[in-house]
Order: sequence, then C-alpha cells, then structure tokens
Amino acid sequence: MQSFIPRYKYTFKNILPNGDKRYILTYVRQMISEFVYDMGSLENNPFTFPEVQTLLDGITVGGHKLSDQNQILNIKESWDFILKLSTNEEIKINKDTICSIHNIVARDEALIVGDFRNGNIGIAGTVEYKCIDAKDLQEVFENDIKFIENINNPLEKAIVLNLWLSYCQFFYDGNKRTSRLTSNLILLQNKIGVLSVSARLKHEYNSLMLEFYETLEADKVIEFLVEKCTTYFNGFDYMSYDKIVN
Repeated sequence: MQSFIPRYKYTFKNILPNGDKRYILTYVRQMISEFVYDMGSLENNPFTFPEVQTLLDGITVGGHKLSDQNQILNIKESWDFILKLSTNEEIKINKDTICSIHNIVARDEALIVGDFRNGNIGIAGTVEYKCIDAKDLQEVFENDIKFIENINNPLEKAIVLNLWLSYCQFFYDGNKRTSRLTSNLILLQNKIGVLSVSARLKHEYNSLMLEFYETLEADKVIEFLVEKCTTYFNGFDYMSYDKIVN
C-alpha cells in the first residue's frame, strides 16, 4: 500500500517549552472567540469577529444564513470537545477519536459525518492531486497511522498528522478543520501550545496547502504552521516561535 505521509526535511526542535496545563486551557478558553473566528474565516464564513463574539455569548446575529451560524457553533463545540479530551491522562489518536471530532465540526455539512467517505472527491484549484479511492481509505489509515504514532516529538507528530489528514481527505467535507483540531489535541495533551491559522494569513495558508496537495512536499507549509501559527507555552507564559529560538 502506498504511503501518503508528507515528505519533509524540516528540522523540529528537540527541546520544546512545557506549559502549565490549567493555564493553557484557561488561555484557550479566553481566546476561543478568535480561534473560532479564524477557523470559520478559512471556510469563507461571512461572520465578522464581533459577530462571532456575539453569537458565542448566546445572542443571535441577523442577516446570516442559518448554515453559517451553525458552522460557527459547530466549530465552538469542537474546540470544547478537544479541550475536554485533553484533560484526560492519555488520548489515543485513532480513527474513533478523529471521527468523533469530525462528527461535530462537519455536522450538517458533509454527506457523511463521523465516518470515512464512501465516494471520491477532488480539491478545487489542484491539477496533479489524485484523490485516494474511497475503498482504500481504511487501509491507508491503518498503514500510515502506525508511522505517525511512532513520532516521538509531539510537535512534529501534531503537524505531520495535520497535513496527512488534510491530504488524504478521509471525509467529504471538514478535512482541514478536523486535522487542525486533532493536531491541537496532541499539542494540548502534551502541554506544548495551540495552533490556529489567523484569518489574516488565509491566502498564504491556502497557497501553501495547494502546493502541498500537488506535490506532497511539506517543508514550506510545515515552516508556516510551526513558526507563524502556533503559540507555545512555558510555565505560565506564552510565546512565539521566535522567542523559542532565541
């Protein structure tokens, strides 16, 4: 069976900062409106940041489709779900965990939620990308997840899993959202940090992901995710990648 593990030479730091779990979870809860807005923006959701804040405060916002509102609420519920999971002593990143996340974040959007697709799809904007046949998805998952499970560096594991899930397109819709949420589960569980692609970086992210889909070469998008999109924690402090390096 062909492997679809991203190809990369990027060097991950061996020594990573380690935060206080309770503080990290408090920080994420305080920032949740921004994280939800960013994830929604990447899906072209029309809600503005103030509207997201209003909706998450329990107040409906007029002038939007119900589907757009539900997408924002599903993203929020998904974040709540992984925050709860991350408090467990040990979480196994398996099909059940990933499908449970997808079941929430893609609710009412995908043809099938909480399970692998049973038909083939494409990725808009790609030429060379070849969709994995639906009948091969289970075998691909079982084959590649063994490699990912054996990655010792938790930051490397989170990023590689993120890109692998995105590339394989196990689901009809919600693949990138599911992949980023799953990678955050690893980061939070290991008290490293939190990953969120800012809305202002949307075009750069989409461009890098399209290049990755075409080639499976991941160095550029890994550098982007690690150095521009991840907030790291050291004790009760949070920091950018630049501070880790220095």
